[in-house]
Amino acid sequence: MRATVALLADSANVSREGKLNILGQFDTIWTQSLPVVWPMLVVVVKLEATAGEGPKHRLGLRVVDEDGQLVGPQVDAQVEIGKPRVPGLPYRADWILPIGNAVFPKYETVTFEILADDHNIASIELQIRPASEIQAGPHKQAGPPQP
Repeated sequence: MRATVALLADSANVSREGKLNILGQFDTIWTQSLPVVWPMLVVVVKLEATAGEGPKHRLGLRVVDEDGQLVGPQVDAQVEIGKPRVPGLPYRADWILPIGNAVFPKYETVTFEILADDHNIASIELQIRPASEIQAGPHKQAGPPQP
């Protein structure tokens, strides 16, 4: 199994037609003070498995700091991906995992590790940075986003 897309966003959903909608992809949280409590973030992963790998898999998520230490609860779930719409195509699924009120106690890089069957298939880095580092300019953000 592999991840064809892995990112953090403000929101995501799958339409009735099966389209993945992603709103507000980001990789940095700018804050003026610590700890910062982020009201909502969504882990979005597009998954693909071959016919030989089959539809049943164990998915997991763990969030680690720069030292590899866990900084939040882990997620571990058994999933079964629906059959491909056309025989011969890979099994495909979208995994949307909302996380509310995530607490980040210090400036650092945290990594969201996506696991499938105990193998890391994707890593998403999130920077927690002081707002004082933002530089205004024609291609820079003028100020920190507000949660």
